[in-house]
Amino acid sequence: MDFFEWFAERTSDGVNKRDLNDEQKKAIAATKGAVLVAAGAGTGKTTMITAKAAYLIKEEKLKPERMVMLTFSHDAANHMKEEIVKILPEARDIVANTFHSFCFDFLKNHSDRTGITEDFQVLAEANAEFLMFKELNIPASRVSNYINTVQRAKDLDISQKDYEGYISKLESKLKESLSGVSSLDEEASRIKVKINTMYLEPQTKSLKEEKKKLTALLDLYEDLEKYTSFLKGWKGYEKLKSNKKMLDYADMIKMVIDYCQAWGDDELADLYDYVIVD
Repeated sequence: MDFFEWFAERTSDGVNKRDLNDEQKKAIAATKGAVLVAAGAGTGKTTMITAKAAYLIKEEKLKPERMVMLTFSHDAANHMKEEIVKILPEARDIVANTFHSFCFDFLKNHSDRTGITEDFQVLAEANAEFLMFKELNIPASRVSNYINTVQRAKDLDISQKDYEGYISKLESKLKESLSGVSSLDEEASRIKVKINTMYLEPQTKSLKEEKKKLTALLDLYEDLEKYTSFLKGWKGYEKLKSNKKMLDYADMIKMVIDYCQAWGDDELADLYDYVIVD
């Protein structure tokens, strides 16, 4: 009996067997290098992942503790492990976890370099928004957008310095367009009044061109104000988290990446021989 026959029998409910198709079998048997499986919902990804883990342990003699299975939710991670242990009890030593929990554990296990100790707490997104609103006095209408932008920036490796550079360019461009102006805030207020009262004047071509120019300047000013306000909030948020010994979800992944860039990824690579990501 080959592996795939064994798997079909082990996963049978007495009436139906989980027969794998040729593409699934091909992906399962490919154990050298990276394998990418693209499939939609309900196409048997979990079944294939279960079979892949079983194949590596049963056929390739991989030690279960040398395999890690990662996904986005705790429920999905638990489900993956439960499915493989049902058919292969010795697979109970497989590490199945979420990306964030896996990274959080790694950071705590290397606290001498990361500074992340056991007393650090995970800051959920909803709590982060409340913290920003309550302790930084950021308007409730902005906190959700601010937190989402901070998370995206970290995921894309965009730093506060990158924002500072962009803000500096906006400021320089605005000052160049408004040379001789002592206060950008006062000039922006003047421009707003001018635009809002232009309807009282004859709608000539030159007036329309002036309005277009003034509107572009006002948009530039509002962008500068928006990004400056966001960056101030981001800096306050990071200081607040540091003081309270908290990490948000984006911190965990970014800090592991930063760790690997600073210290190399040998330690992380040496922990496991095979990684399965759902």
